[in-house]
Amino acid sequence: MILRSNHEITDFSAAQFQYFVTNEALYPGRITRAPLSASDIVAGYTVGRITKVDASYLATGSTTLNALDFALQYDRRTSFGRLTAYAQATWEPKLRRGALNASSYDSVDSLNGPLSLRANGGVALSRGPWSFGLDAQAYSSYSVTYSFQPGSLLGGSYPIQNATNLLEQASAKIPAQAYVDAWTSLIAGGGDSTRRKPSITYRFGIKNLLDKMPPIVVPPLSASFDGIGYSPLGDPRGRRFELQITARY
Repeated sequence: MILRSNHEITDFSAAQFQYFVTNEALYPGRITRAPLSASDIVAGYTVGRITKVDASYLATGSTTLNALDFALQYDRRTSFGRLTAYAQATWEPKLRRGALNASSYDSVDSLNGPLSLRANGGVALSRGPWSFGLDAQAYSSYSVTYSFQPGSLLGGSYPIQNATNLLEQASAKIPAQAYVDAWTSLIAGGGDSTRRKPSITYRFGIKNLLDKMPPIVVPPLSASFDGIGYSPLGDPRGRRFELQITARY
């Protein structure tokens, strides 16, 4: 899948008055001038003095997205019961943004951009009232630095922040992650509404079966917030157990 979008609002060159003065010919109507006076001509000027500069946001931004979604499900009855397997993945190799007369940038796998790969899959076996299953989630590695539009209103602070992140993390990448969950369920009762006998489902699960901790992400000391100290794709609580009981009439 390839998506393209144009005429997006961008903060490239926003509030940068000199940029619009220097590139007056590229942005008609952004510079307002007084009529050329006789004194201006004597002074050697060919245009009147500037009375107004419109340095507001431009609608010259663009985005190109490349992505591929994958989904597969398999069902089969076996001598052990009904077997179900599934897999889903999204591969996003490009999310490139830019603006007219400006360089573009790709935000995939950056600290403030999407991951290039997300995937999940699982297998379940059902036999009578019993069901058992395993589910897994996987995430690609990503950078500890931010992606940004060069020349944008907010872009000026990112190079310093990125240098700080690299120094404090002592690594350019947060490693890829994968987590596995296991569960089993039992359906008891027939759900006889005439006798008001509920159908009760008992579900027991083990989240993060392998007890894997998420990678540490050092909060930038120069930031105005403390951060959480770990990748939000994982859970620092490690392995944990859940019991759910549901009654249906």
